[in-house]
Amino acid sequence: MKKIILALLLFCSFYTTFPQSWSQSGSCQVNVNDPSYLNHLAGRQGIISATVKLGIDGECTGTIVNRNTSNSELGFYILTAKHCINGLDFNETHTVYFNYQSPDANSASTPSSNRGIRDIQSQALIENGYEYRHQTLLRLVADFTWGDMALIEILTPVPPHFNLTYSGWNPSRFNGSILPPILPSPIVAIHHPRGDIKKISGVTEVSWLETPIATGCYTITTIIDVLFGWIWGNSVSTSVICNYVDNPWLSVPFYQYGVVENGSSGSGIFIISNQVFGVLSGGLGTCNVPILEFYGKLHSNYSNQSIKNTLNPNNNVWVDLFGMSERKITQYENLNLPGSEGVSGYFFPANHYQSENKIVLCASNNISTTQPITIFTGADYEFVAGNTITLGPGFIAEPGSNFIARIGSLGFLKNESYLEQDILSKLNTINLPQNKVFNMDKYLPEDENFVQLQVFDPYPNPNEGVFSFKILSNNKCKLKIEMLSVGGQSFYNDILLIDNTLTVYVNIPNIPKGLYILKLTGDRTLINKKIIIK
Repeated sequence: MKKIILALLLFCSFYTTFPQSWSQSGSCQVNVNDPSYLNHLAGRQGIISATVKLGIDGECTGTIVNRNTSNSELGFYILTAKHCINGLDFNETHTVYFNYQSPDANSASTPSSNRGIRDIQSQALIENGYEYRHQTLLRLVADFTWGDMALIEILTPVPPHFNLTYSGWNPSRFNGSILPPILPSPIVAIHHPRGDIKKISGVTEVSWLETPIATGCYTITTIIDVLFGWIWGNSVSTSVICNYVDNPWLSVPFYQYGVVENGSSGSGIFIISNQVFGVLSGGLGTCNVPILEFYGKLHSNYSNQSIKNTLNPNNNVWVDLFGMSERKITQYENLNLPGSEGVSGYFFPANHYQSENKIVLCASNNISTTQPITIFTGADYEFVAGNTITLGPGFIAEPGSNFIARIGSLGFLKNESYLEQDILSKLNTINLPQNKVFNMDKYLPEDENFVQLQVFDPYPNPNEGVFSFKILSNNKCKLKIEMLSVGGQSFYNDILLIDNTLTVYVNIPNIPKGLYILKLTGDRTLINKKIIIK
């Protein structure tokens, strides 16, 4: 069997890398957001988001994979084919392309700013380029010729507004044999054929191509790892010895729709649970004859210590057996946007690559912008933080965009029933005009004569209705103060006249216990503070 597989691979050869060319893949290809293939009913959006195009001496495809660790230590790791990184200089900066796809079934729906005709980060919606182009150093974690597989790390963190999902993965051998015919398909491949926008191909079954000796070896070593792996901390798998008797490739006999082509190399193949279990190596398929493609098995190379301990650093034996589900970080502890120095601060409309346009970025504590950010016309972004939102110099929301900054609470962020979302929207929403700077303690245009305020947190908090706080101002001004319940009921109101410094004393007898909003409003000023009455 091994000789037959090797002969086929030598005849087929590896798929070569391929320079990008928008809309030049085969006519049978299916866009990832084509609803007629019911992909969304299978929850495919996560693995669509996790699939990226690699600009490595041509073009390949890779999958951002989840790891068994906390959000803060997750990092960004790409599973791809070894032949995609042959000759790669890891001391140089390389490019990874995210969200390079049509928002629907029609390739022409892809905006010109995301058609990649020129290798640039599009700065305006009329330029040809990439909207989500990420430049970074890469680190090689491991690569294997036997199975044509590689794991590399992105060293410059991917900006949160790229809307990334980490793909799940499954190292089990019991996931890719014959499966019942679930329409449109229980198994899908997601890839960038000929460097084109992202496509999806459907498969009803794969051939595992495992030798009986390897099957027996994996069975015995798995039992050993489960029963005795705790002795060595599960940091090493005895299944690694089975690599010497296993065939590390599986084959796809036939695609139900779509096909892989040059440029698809390194792309993942996913089971119905949206876990990647193989990486494309090469084959014979074309649109006319969509048959016989070979994928390196994750199962065969996972037991190598460099792969296993990277994807499962906590050495959980059940993760070794069943893998990881996909992950999307919906709430960060703190956010400094757009991210690391030099990353893209262009916030394009999300409906350029998916049906949903609104992007919400949440932080338990604070959100701040530390580099210039432009929210382009048509984009819809919302920042939600538990404590503060500070938008620094260079933050621009173009006319026709929608931007909301909102202070919530941990309870609100984790459980929407804790606070009424529509009430918070009324209390804490500001639509940002062009070329303005917004801070939760001040809202000012670029005008030196405009009033700048700093409002200190109330003390004590929690309290029994008696508290004080201090306000600093660079000019005389007038503010209205209100104490509102989360249901919008007013328990206190007054007018404050401020001349540089004012200490405000509040006494509200017999106020019911609960969470309240202390609201200060003035000329182009909106400030909200949370008060807990105990």
